[in-house]
Amino acid sequence: MRAKAWAGRLGALLLALSALAAESPATLYNAGNAAYAKGEFEEAIQSYRAALDQGGVAAEVEYNLGNACLKAGKLGPAIVAYERALRQKPRDPDIAHNLRYARVQIKGKLPVAERGFWLQVWDQARDSFSLDELLLALSAGWFLLGGGLSIRIFFRYPWLRLAASIALGAGIGILVLAGPLGAAKLSKEVLTQPAVILEARTEARSGPGENNAELFQLFEGMDVVVKQCESGYCEVRVPGGLTGWIKAGTFEII
Repeated sequence: MRAKAWAGRLGALLLALSALAAESPATLYNAGNAAYAKGEFEEAIQSYRAALDQGGVAAEVEYNLGNACLKAGKLGPAIVAYERALRQKPRDPDIAHNLRYARVQIKGKLPVAERGFWLQVWDQARDSFSLDELLLALSAGWFLLGGGLSIRIFFRYPWLRLAASIALGAGIGILVLAGPLGAAKLSKEVLTQPAVILEARTEARSGPGENNAELFQLFEGMDVVVKQCESGYCEVRVPGGLTGWIKAGTFEII
């Protein structure tokens, strides 16, 4: 009887493991790829999103999700997916190309604040690295700085002191470069709430409510920064500096 009971428990465990494997992120990702290859883009979107819900957070999943959304005519969700993929792989040419292509499809245009040459260089440098890469560089810089100082304090061998000086210089250089870039990246991606408009068209008003005057219109795929929300509306800022209130639920946080 005990053998049968253990066999039953083992069978149930194997069934449970099989069910988990059947819904693993890799399985769902492959199912999405198969659906995409057949032209079943809605099914592919569901599979990719299920893979992300199961913890399959990877640039490849977001990138393929963006492709499927674009094929399905969902411009806003496509741009959201590409943005998330690019955060993880900021130097990937395919992701950057598809994101640029998607943005070209945005119907309306808003005034964009002019960025000087050096500000454009700064933006490019900041966006050439992921936040994880910059935080890792900062950790390495502090490690080299601390190690170099410790060696110079506790050891007197000339060759060790030379190595310590090199480590100190490298650590200071890394901190000087990665520190400001990391702070700017943290501010852009964590301390603010960048979002993408999902509605075909939405009105930005002077205050939270339809009784307020319409200031300008936002179109699907446009980037905004969410500042605050109240009474079912959220105040957003567009890259050109304009601010207005739009209905909550008309955008998705990146």
